[in-house]
Amino acid sequence: MSETSVRPDPVMAEIGRGMELGQRGERDAAREVFAGVWDRLGADGDPFHICALAHSMADVQDDPREELVWDLGRVVWIRPDK
Repeated sequence: MSETSVRPDPVMAEIGRGMELGQRGERDAAREVFAGVWDRLGADGDPFHICALAHSMADVQDDPREELVWDLGRVVWIRPDK
């Protein structure tokens, strides 16, 4: 059986940190973490990271309309042809 090497993903680690904050009820802090990651990813960010980030950011929105923007709008942003 071959062993596969898994390298840490610092972007996912930061998203995970934001998710932990959100789960503890620290929604403002989570949004700050996610906004920082969003700023660093930019338009050319990895689509996997953008999707994970957008859905995580959606979960910590106070306004359901903003949640929908993050859940749908950002995903469309990474796939403008769809």
